[in-house]
Amino acid sequence: MKPLAKFISFKAIVNATSWQGIGIALLCAFGVLPSEGKIGTGLQDLLICIEAVNLSLIYMFL
Repeated sequence: MKPLAKFISFKAIVNATSWQGIGIALLCAFGVLPSEGKIGTGLQDLLICIEAVNLSLIYMFL
C-alpha cells in the first residue's frame, strides 16, 4: 500500500479538473466553444470520465 502516491495522484486529478474547468470557461467566453452551457458542461463531464478511467488504471499499479 502506497498512501502517499495515491494521495498525490488523487490531488493531481482534482487539480487538473479545476484547471480544465477554468480552461473550458475561458474557451466559452472567447467564443471558441458555444456558450450555451451544455457543450462546456458535457465536455467537462467527458474529460472527468476519461480522468477517472486513467486514475483507476494508475491505482491498479500502485
